[in-house]
Amino acid sequence: MAEQEKRTCRVMVIGSSKPRLAKVMSLLLPLEQEPQQHEESSSSISVEYLPCVAAFDSYEDEHGKPIRYLTSVNYHGSDGADKVGSSLAPFFDQEPAAPENDNIDETKKKKSTRQSSYLGILGAAVGMGIEDSDDIDKLQTFFQTLRSRLPLKVVQPSPPFPSMKEETAAFRALSPEEKEEMALQQTMGPAKMAKFAYKYAHNDLIQAILDQERDEREQELKQERQRQEEELRREEETRQQLLQAAQQAPIIMDETKPRFACRVCRTVLFAQADLETHDPAKHKFRQYTKKQQASSCQSYFLTDGGCPWAGDMADVEGRLHCPKCQTKVGTWHWAGAQCSCGTWVSPAIQVPKSKVDTLNPLLGGEGGNSMFPPGTVISPFIAAAATVPPTTT
Repeated sequence: MAEQEKRTCRVMVIGSSKPRLAKVMSLLLPLEQEPQQHEESSSSISVEYLPCVAAFDSYEDEHGKPIRYLTSVNYHGSDGADKVGSSLAPFFDQEPAAPENDNIDETKKKKSTRQSSYLGILGAAVGMGIEDSDDIDKLQTFFQTLRSRLPLKVVQPSPPFPSMKEETAAFRALSPEEKEEMALQQTMGPAKMAKFAYKYAHNDLIQAILDQERDEREQELKQERQRQEEELRREEETRQQLLQAAQQAPIIMDETKPRFACRVCRTVLFAQADLETHDPAKHKFRQYTKKQQASSCQSYFLTDGGCPWAGDMADVEGRLHCPKCQTKVGTWHWAGAQCSCGTWVSPAIQVPKSKVDTLNPLLGGEGGNSMFPPGTVISPFIAAAATVPPTTT
């Protein structure tokens, strides 16, 4: 099986300080390159980070109250080190569009989305000087102008610090050796933010997509199983209806000619008029004399309409069963079959002579011993209920 093509997504990393952003990216990008054997997301979806700096400013209203506002959110290169930022609009212009055709089946839409190589911008990890809830709301409003709501997650302070501002101040007061230890533990400073952004991208955003796709696939499989079961149920209902109709349908048989009944339950199955012409000149397979042919034939072959009691015969071949006792009485092969006499009959609805008894004509006229009056419409079950035993040949 060919290896599944690896898909990509984008996750924004937003801070208020460009130098701190660049430091975080210098620690985050190596994490993304490391093989993560135990993470499903790393084996199927790769992440492209968008390092961004959010700039805020303020002004005083008519009452002298400072009003803070967001001035810009700019992209600073893949490593966050570009001195001059650029607009995020080109990235949002590349967002995958939903299928425009509303007539497309919802399942096909989901499959199309799963097969896309680019999954879009999934969310944003926020920190590095941005933690106020009002600032987060301003960022959310800004992104709503570019697209629908974008998930944002803000890094949280570690105990015992009440806020990231106090935690950052404490980190700056550490000695170089202590900062190195914190970087190894990834519990404070830029290393903590790098680990936070990585975990948010893989454990939250990408894992949510994988979980959703797994649920969708399971739901599709469940629906497909239900569809197949429903089709089988309908096919079985149709088969039973056809079989029941065939069993209940009256059969007109001429008692002045031989009829043939199931050897087990004596149900009349077919009459001489239902037999396929067995003419070696027409169905020649090997050359036999008429005498040899007559003495060698071990089966009867019926016409297409000679066994309405057989039910559904849509398959290429199958077995014939007595409609009353379900004993196997023959087979059908639409491609044809060879008689024991050597004649090839196509199509072949074949009943071995050993499976049926022959009811010989009983021509008694008035006071005769006919099982049924000539011309009587009988069903196989009425015939089976007859008390006069058939003559076996």
